[in-house]
Amino acid sequence: MGKELLLIEQYFFPDGWSGAQYPINIAEKMVSEGWEVKVICGDLPYVNYNLYKNDPRDKGVIIEYIKLPVSQNNAFLKLINQIYFSFICLLKIIFNKKPNLIISLTNPPPIIIIVFLAKKIFKIPYIVIAMDLYPEVLLKNLSNTISTILNYLITPIFNAAYRSASRVVSLGESMSIKLRSKGISKNKIVIIKNWGLGDFKTIKAPNKISKDWNISSEFTLLYSGNLGVAHEWETLLQALKLSKLKPDQLKILFVSSGTRIKQAKDFAKNFLPSNSVIFKPLVKAKNLPLTMGLADMAIVSIRSNYDGVVSPSKLSGYLARGVPILFIGSDPELREIIEGNDAGVAFSPGEYKPLAKYLINIQKNKFKLIRQGKNALNYYQNNISKEKGLNRYAELINNYKSIS
Repeated sequence: MGKELLLIEQYFFPDGWSGAQYPINIAEKMVSEGWEVKVICGDLPYVNYNLYKNDPRDKGVIIEYIKLPVSQNNAFLKLINQIYFSFICLLKIIFNKKPNLIISLTNPPPIIIIVFLAKKIFKIPYIVIAMDLYPEVLLKNLSNTISTILNYLITPIFNAAYRSASRVVSLGESMSIKLRSKGISKNKIVIIKNWGLGDFKTIKAPNKISKDWNISSEFTLLYSGNLGVAHEWETLLQALKLSKLKPDQLKILFVSSGTRIKQAKDFAKNFLPSNSVIFKPLVKAKNLPLTMGLADMAIVSIRSNYDGVVSPSKLSGYLARGVPILFIGSDPELREIIEGNDAGVAFSPGEYKPLAKYLINIQKNKFKLIRQGKNALNYYQNNISKEKGLNRYAELINNYKSIS
């Protein structure tokens, strides 16, 4: 049985973005399983401030970079790079030695269609890892008119590409429901949740960052990671406003970037006491133990219309570090993970008053948070650790002949 694997993901080594580290982990795992692993990726990182130091080539991974034509300073330029990358990938598949199996993540989205074409032309089986669900994520970011037109034009093609895959890896049951609505049979969908990344230790405050950033309060809520179109901040900040808590009683810290940061900053500036909400840029991986050590509790939020379309990777990072979770969202699977395992608490978007009451009272019961933090870590270790996730990928890929 041939064991030549082609993995396609636009963002790979040395990119420090979390979305690039999952394919690195998978590629290295499959080399250890006896596969010849070749990765096609772009030469421009998603983030260039937090570069990954451990070169997967040292472990036998072959990397082929595609030189992208333009910088990625805005959405239009990124789209040009995505289309170019996908087209060059198709040419490489056509003119190079054919692999036994292709694994495609969903960056860039058109690559799903490229591997679909490769199967039609060359009979190469492929597995899609649905880090986000397309074209749904794309369509939700557009105006209603454009979204309606594109939905009619491209959704059938994407759905056909998903259906043609030997397997589709889903990040959870909510995403699996969305995938089944595309006509993908249940036995083709494999759930493998994302694991936590980085150094899991925490250095509790007071530490160097708490001093540098002047973070001092009785209780600190941490939001760490992207605050993009899929994420909800309104309920949290409206609840803080209603609570009338002072900055020395409760502080919310956003260590974040993303398209919705400005909206949150404007609200905090106009409606909340000075210094009750602090915004800081994302930190290097080496400083995560310090920022995570500031948190009495960590925030995960998803806007309701994104349930099952995206999966918040920050959740696994919090769980892996034993940080109790404050979840704002309606996704029943995420609520069950958090509340069903007593790893935190969940509120629906718009529950301002119940959340305000909770913020007032939780400061008085830190023993409960200690218990929930331990439960969070136990859930992570027993269900979604890196070892368990990679073993599931290895089992799936090693059996590709039986699933083709």
